[in-house]
Amino acid sequence: MDKDWMLVDNAPRVSYSNLRPGNYKLVIKSSNSVGEWKEACTLDIHILPPWWGSTWAYVSYGILSLIAFVLLYFYVRERIQKKQKLLIQKVEQEKEHESYHAKIEFFTNIAHEIKTPLTLIKGPLEYIIHNKLFDEETKELLDTVMKNTERLLSLTYQLLDFRRVEAKQMRMNFEQVDIVLLLQAIYDRFRLPTEQQGIRFDISLPEFALSAEVDVEAFTKIVSNLFTNALKYSSTYISVVLARADNEHFVISVENDGEIIARQMQEKIFEPFVQVSSQGQVNSGRGLGLPLARSLAQLHGGNLQLDIACTDNNRFVLRLPYSHYEIKSEKLLDEEAELASMNCKEGRGQQTLLIVEDNLEMLEFISKKMMGSYEVHRAMDGLEAIKVLNELEVDLVISDIMMPNMDGMELLKTIKSQVEYSHIPVILLTAKSNLQSKIEGLELGADAYIEKPFSLEYLQAQVQSLLKNRKLVKELFNKRPLTEANVVALTKADELFVQKVNAVIEANLANLQFSVDLLAEKLNMSRSSLHRKIKGLSDLTPNDYIRLHRLKRAALLLQEGSHRINEIASITGFTSSSYFTKCFQQHFGMLPKNFSKTINT
Repeated sequence: MDKDWMLVDNAPRVSYSNLRPGNYKLVIKSSNSVGEWKEACTLDIHILPPWWGSTWAYVSYGILSLIAFVLLYFYVRERIQKKQKLLIQKVEQEKEHESYHAKIEFFTNIAHEIKTPLTLIKGPLEYIIHNKLFDEETKELLDTVMKNTERLLSLTYQLLDFRRVEAKQMRMNFEQVDIVLLLQAIYDRFRLPTEQQGIRFDISLPEFALSAEVDVEAFTKIVSNLFTNALKYSSTYISVVLARADNEHFVISVENDGEIIARQMQEKIFEPFVQVSSQGQVNSGRGLGLPLARSLAQLHGGNLQLDIACTDNNRFVLRLPYSHYEIKSEKLLDEEAELASMNCKEGRGQQTLLIVEDNLEMLEFISKKMMGSYEVHRAMDGLEAIKVLNELEVDLVISDIMMPNMDGMELLKTIKSQVEYSHIPVILLTAKSNLQSKIEGLELGADAYIEKPFSLEYLQAQVQSLLKNRKLVKELFNKRPLTEANVVALTKADELFVQKVNAVIEANLANLQFSVDLLAEKLNMSRSSLHRKIKGLSDLTPNDYIRLHRLKRAALLLQEGSHRINEIASITGFTSSSYFTKCFQQHFGMLPKNFSKTINT
């Protein structure tokens, strides 16, 4: 550490701190009283490193690094293998998916081809069996041919139905029926052939009626496929039980004593073209009954499963809701959206009602009675209703008062205060008959107040009257040149909106570049909101409204008689006097000069 000797004087002490680990020599000399230096003595000093800098520590570091490298190697290799496995599975699934759809497409095409010849076979065969006399043996042979023809037709229709479900093109036609009677009718069709095969066929139905909303044809196919499957695989008996599951669902269980299906194969049996044995072997099948039945059950908002809790027999459980909204595929929703868009552009055929009611039975009752005359949309409370109003053009709202989340009064207040839908008439339905509730509803802007229980005919008449009166007011505004726009404004919010719109148009009256986009920008509204609002107020598009305002302004100038027609056309923003004359005549049914003469006389 030191290159030269250090003299320590009278204090024989020296300090070395923070010495690095290693070997050192401390050399010391001392002198006697007369100044003679004695021979130097040496002290060997060994500074040990800290534990983390020792040789064993570095060995440990090396071992840990090696272990980490090995682990990292295996981890990376495993990830690569896993990615490759997932990629292979994805490719296999895609190939399987393509193969499945190719198979479905092939069988569908074949089904379409063979449906006609099968029908032509069945028709003459029915005529021969019913109109000709044969010996017993020939009759039995013809009956066998008929049964197999019907079986082929049934399989063909099943395949076509399954294809429609897969392509999401099947629409459900729900109606309220007694499930007990419907299930009994299906059971009666299967009872005789089941007994002829020596199989006991029991059914347990509740004594009371069980009403539910189903597509009768689809429900019949589901149950018929379950019965056919049970008949095909049962040994001695089939048991059917109909019961309530809870307040929202009912269940139908179909049980048979055939070979027990392995638990791990409970989902395979619902795959098309698959047949699963009790030993768990998957074989190629030809039936589509169970896959079709499950798909139709899901379209009902329910499900079909094999009950794994039943270990003695095979029990299929069908679970369906009592009532629900129709489940629509994305394709159908896209089609409906496109249709709605076309209706907005070309003018809607039916007027639109929004029914807001938290009682599902009442909601269904009113909706079904109104569907024949109007396009009906439904909501369970005020919040849902606001969402519908933001998305659709609604002509009238029928709302209950007592509802969760947002009640009828809050909904009414929101509708009448928001400029986007303040023009929409509202009918309140309620069980409250006290005078204060009626006064509150009318003060908030309700157009009608109907007490429960109410006459459906009265409700229909009230709806018809309100819509008819609104239509007459709109026609009055559209067809009469001097009628002011405030006639269509039935609320304060509507009146302020009309004033703002007219002020913006008036400020840009002679501006040939004035457009709907500029109007929407000045009003701080989106183009779609502006379109919906003006359409609801006047049955006009924003472009038509701007043109009508200019024509009405022109009619006022014609009434004053201080300008020529070509000058008025220029003042009101028309490109030429001929175009102005054409628009004026088309809208009001007379030429501008004739209108001027009529007004002046």
